[in-house]
Amino acid sequence: AGTQQRVLRAINDLNYQPNMAARNLRSARAYAMGLVYDNPNPYYIISAQNGVLSACREAGFGLQIHPCDSSSATLLEELLDLVRHSHLAGLVLAPPMSERAELISALAAHGIPFVRIISAAADPQDGYPCVYVDDRDAAYDITKHLIQLGHQRIGFIWGGTSHRSSSERYLGYESALKDYGLPLDRKLVIPGDYSFDDGFRGARKL
Repeated sequence: AGTQQRVLRAINDLNYQPNMAARNLRSARAYAMGLVYDNPNPYYIISAQNGVLSACREAGFGLQIHPCDSSSATLLEELLDLVRHSHLAGLVLAPPMSERAELISALAAHGIPFVRIISAAADPQDGYPCVYVDDRDAAYDITKHLIQLGHQRIGFIWGGTSHRSSSERYLGYESALKDYGLPLDRKLVIPGDYSFDDGFRGARKL
């Protein structure tokens, strides 16, 4: 519900107003937002999709889901084509696209409305609308909870290195260990990606 309300507020801040007259025209029937993502974890995208879809419906919009390769050299052209060909009113950018400064600047220069989902403790106040998730604080609280249950050897499995959320979560994990006087054992820090298989392999290694 929290994600839904934040996305809805961001949509309203961008002054997204459905054109009811245009909706009666064949060329404007697909009036929707686009959710752009590059994350191999299906649980993540389903959760994000549900929140964004609920917010879009409340504002009178449909939603189109578009997976892509965030490292592609032609990503900007791909997104511009998506907006034009699908008659999208704007984009919701999931990480790591939402964290690529050059992509954000280029979309703004082309006049494409967008909202970013980012990992941050607060709104970066950079002039671009966003919904932010405090991954560092969340990881701190999770680690603290395990410590308070009596656990001392607590592992950490990294997510994708291209996602800022991975480093933010690691910093939260590290801070909790330090605050509770526990050593950071590098052997308990495992590389991985945002996928079930990597998580399973990392857990077995631990």
